[in-house]
Amino acid sequence: QRLDVPEGGDAFAVTVHLVRRGPPSVEIALEVTVVSAVTGAPVPQARIEVLEVPGGDAFSTLDGARPDGLYRLPARSGARGLRVIAQGFSPHEAPLTLDPSVPEASVRVSLRPN
Repeated sequence: QRLDVPEGGDAFAVTVHLVRRGPPSVEIALEVTVVSAVTGAPVPQARIEVLEVPGGDAFSTLDGARPDGLYRLPARSGARGLRVIAQGFSPHEAPLTLDPSVPEASVRVSLRPN
């Protein structure tokens, strides 16, 4: 909307009402287990990214070593994307829906060797 203020006019107040679109977003504790699709063994070094939307930019990232292949990171609820990258494996990207009423979520990702 547009608000025109005449030059030299009197002071006035404007009340603005903001309306939230969609469900509220809350932080979820996300647990991602990464294994080899061939052997089922844990992938001990990976980069986990939670994407704003599938195919979009990452807003939460964990890049590290986990001997058990278990990675934990915070993520905002809603329709998101999950990207997993590990050396020697093809990258994995998939949609991810995180329910705001569930404080913890877990996902298992099987990576295919290059």
